[in-house]
Amino acid sequence: MTKSTSNVSSTSGYNGIEVSPAEANVLHEIEMQVGIPIPLKKTVTNGTFGYAITGKRKNLHVGKLGLYNKKLEWLPDRFGNLTWLTSAFMEENLLTSIPKSIGGCEHLMVLGLAFNQLTELPASLGKLARLRRLDLSRNQFSLFPACITRLLNLKDLWFVRNKIEYLPSSIGALTRLQYLWLMHNKLIELPPEIEWLASLDRLEVSGNMLRTLPESLARLHSLHFLHIANNPLTSLPAFLGDLPALHLIVASKDQVQGTPPSILRRFQFNISIEPDWMLSLSIQG
Repeated sequence: MTKSTSNVSSTSGYNGIEVSPAEANVLHEIEMQVGIPIPLKKTVTNGTFGYAITGKRKNLHVGKLGLYNKKLEWLPDRFGNLTWLTSAFMEENLLTSIPKSIGGCEHLMVLGLAFNQLTELPASLGKLARLRRLDLSRNQFSLFPACITRLLNLKDLWFVRNKIEYLPSSIGALTRLQYLWLMHNKLIELPPEIEWLASLDRLEVSGNMLRTLPESLARLHSLHFLHIANNPLTSLPAFLGDLPALHLIVASKDQVQGTPPSILRRFQFNISIEPDWMLSLSIQG
């Protein structure tokens, strides 16, 4: 649900800070829902309630916004008026939707929406060409939002503890993606197109329903870390031994049974500091 409070008057600033009227109105609408003014902060990060400004003197803009754990049920329809926003942290709220206008936040690089109640995203989110990090963990997604595959500069994608079963073939468009966090979903398979994630350094798919891994995974030449524990895999495929950069595999003990000798020759076993049903296989020097 998104709402716009029509009786918020135009203003030349927000609580004495001379941001544009369009930006000030967005902050006022959020303030009316939260019940207290949004404080000005020097820095805004995850877990913060406040905003930080960017620009100089008479050309000030809202640069960062933190709305952590404020029981927000909606964002203003005109949220996209925050055109100079580079980071937005809105974790631990009650959001069920994101306004279409978010596509107007053209400078946005970091977007945190974990621990909400989202089931879908507006197509306009795919216009965020500068977005580098997106966290959608702990929501209610059963389908992977197609708009994400249009975020061609995305480097870090968090999608932990949702309910997705499949990734779209278009995931291969994210050639700059370095970190993909998909733990504790309901993934049945990984698409062959995952091979196009040429920059992928870390793949986290533990706690899913994967019975096999696609052979195309062997073409992820930048992959350093693979976490596949707690899946119904019965062994580790031989092609993992061909990954030139792979340094660490975290797997369940039962996945090691029947693992090809080529894998065992390349990796040495070390008991992980994780629960005792896991083993880490680290590359020999």
